[in-house]
Amino acid sequence: MTRSSIFLSLAAVLLGAVTLGAQTADDFNMPDELKEFWDRYYPARLADDEEAMDRSVRLKPFEADQALELLLDDLARKDSPKLHAEVRTLAWSLDRIDGSERFIERVRLTLGQDISGRRKRMQAKDRLYATRDKVAKATKDRNEDALDELIRDYVQLSEDFDTIGDPELAIVTLVDAAELERIRGQPWEQSRILQRVGALASDLPFRFQLARDAANVLEDLRNKGIDPDGPKPEELPEGAEGGGLGPGAGLESFADGAEKQEFELESVIPKKGISGVALPNFYPHDHDFLWPFTWIDGEGPVDFDSHKGVFKPRAQQWRLSRDGSSFTIDSSGDGSRAVEFTPSSTPVRVDIPLSDKKGDLLPLMLSVPSDRENVFGTDVNYSPQLASARMRYNIGGYREGKVLGETWKVYDTNISGVYGDEWEYIDDLITMLDDDVPTAFTEFDSVQIGKSKVAIPWSKVLPVGDKFYRANIDDDGTKIDLQELDIATGAINFSIDTKIKPTHVVIQEVGELRGAFFNVVTKRGPATVPVGTYKIAMGRLETGKKTSMDQIRIYGGKSGEFTVKEGETLEMAFGGPFELTAEANQRGSELVVDGRSIRIFGQFGEEYACLFDEAMRPEVSIVDAKGKTLVKAEKMLQADISAWQNHDRGRDNVLYFPLDVAFDMPRDSSYRIHLYQKSHRHLGGPFESAEPPKE
Repeated sequence: MTRSSIFLSLAAVLLGAVTLGAQTADDFNMPDELKEFWDRYYPARLADDEEAMDRSVRLKPFEADQALELLLDDLARKDSPKLHAEVRTLAWSLDRIDGSERFIERVRLTLGQDISGRRKRMQAKDRLYATRDKVAKATKDRNEDALDELIRDYVQLSEDFDTIGDPELAIVTLVDAAELERIRGQPWEQSRILQRVGALASDLPFRFQLARDAANVLEDLRNKGIDPDGPKPEELPEGAEGGGLGPGAGLESFADGAEKQEFELESVIPKKGISGVALPNFYPHDHDFLWPFTWIDGEGPVDFDSHKGVFKPRAQQWRLSRDGSSFTIDSSGDGSRAVEFTPSSTPVRVDIPLSDKKGDLLPLMLSVPSDRENVFGTDVNYSPQLASARMRYNIGGYREGKVLGETWKVYDTNISGVYGDEWEYIDDLITMLDDDVPTAFTEFDSVQIGKSKVAIPWSKVLPVGDKFYRANIDDDGTKIDLQELDIATGAINFSIDTKIKPTHVVIQEVGELRGAFFNVVTKRGPATVPVGTYKIAMGRLETGKKTSMDQIRIYGGKSGEFTVKEGETLEMAFGGPFELTAEANQRGSELVVDGRSIRIFGQFGEEYACLFDEAMRPEVSIVDAKGKTLVKAEKMLQADISAWQNHDRGRDNVLYFPLDVAFDMPRDSSYRIHLYQKSHRHLGGPFESAEPPKE
């Protein structure tokens, strides 16, 4: 979903949509693309639950941003005191997550304008999205005249936004123009535009990451000998040529003579669910302790939702009901497509009808926890109670077909009910949330090609043999189309220093090939990937089978974005030695080190999280600025059943971490926390707090 698709196709939907007396999420008539976010956010807004509002925004920041823009558009049509309050509240929530005042400044700009000024901003915004819609065709056709016109349009739009008093969108349009100059191989022109971005950004009253990124790109160009203040060089310095409109230009760079090929897929539903393949997700099919789950209070009916995100196959909200040990899933919402079943602690396959058409089914593996599950060496009881029950679920089938001469199996790995989509998460609901370094990861679908035992991520740019294809799949997984690409490539040499090894470490492209995912763990040699800018999507360390399985997640952590250049090999070294961090709070005369705040970072900046099922147990000491020990080390203790039963911040979380440890420390003491652990059964080691920077 693109920014332009929301505004251009849905602007008419919101005409007069918001009423002064709106009391429910439905009264705002949010478009389908934003309804999922709004249905979570607005009830929390009505309850004045700031924490729940922020969680909704954190899970769907892009959608929250778009919802704010649509409400501001409505204010351009008709002023409303009710909407004044709504846009302010949503903007403050966005700013709390973003760590800036960018969104409230946007609201202040709009509320400070009259209707005419608001409409000018809305109309300029519509022109921006219309201009963006022309970019793909101009780059695909290699049309220099069209590109010149687009860049002129962007620059004019930037001036219009600046005149309106909106420096944020003025910067956005210039960055778009600079990116076009980069694509066409004009780094000097690109640097000139980025310099204008810097001038606009210098007066911003808030932190704007896009402007910072632009400044970094400009600095890189200057380091390569490109001077925006000097004359255009007749010959570019070595290494500053930039990309052209040939190989590497993006998702429309098809190989000469390459035609689109279409392939049919059919549903396969194994009796006992999926087996014999390693999927790139956190929900192993043979260990239901690690599956997603949905809750039901009482007898229901309630939405069949998920603790990790929304589960709406074909955009339909399922309903879950219960009668004793018998459950019913209604996939139509009106009882016309209801399936009744009696689950146990052993997963059972249930085929849920998606329509009235015969055979149109979504198979799920479903189970309810038992009264004695051993987790972290502790017997826990998640079994259904009269007041509520937890139901675990996982995909129970896949789509299969002959593609390019081999058997392909396509999996709805992110368990969304849709094929070919992706979901980005900012919070894993276990690790302590940190807005500066969030526990961010992306879930996507996957494909198993031929006899491989490891599925690769489904990707808009799909590697098959030594070629790359532009790949598309229907939402319901019935048809794939492929077209060979001609794109520049580099390589990633991945290595990891841990005791158990990953099957997947997946990177995602965040530039021209957005929506492309690649597993860099190979059997031998570097992984060949397209040239581009990447970040870590997810990874997984795993060992053992069934309920004896152990798993550790990998997130992006502090690694940030990195670049793969044409013909070059990027060294990506993961694992030890590891850095540990933790938070401490002063409680009276005691300094309490919070066990749940412990986080683990590897040498590439990657984060290791949700360690299952052996928590870290580092030694904690208090040292002065020079590292001299002030209070002797104390080893943190493992959480037990009592902690799980009584912990006030969530029973699920506490077992993943050691218990808090407290030290007698005067409030005005000068000190820092030092953590150390020699080794971990799966990660290896060592683990230690980072030394403070030298003055």
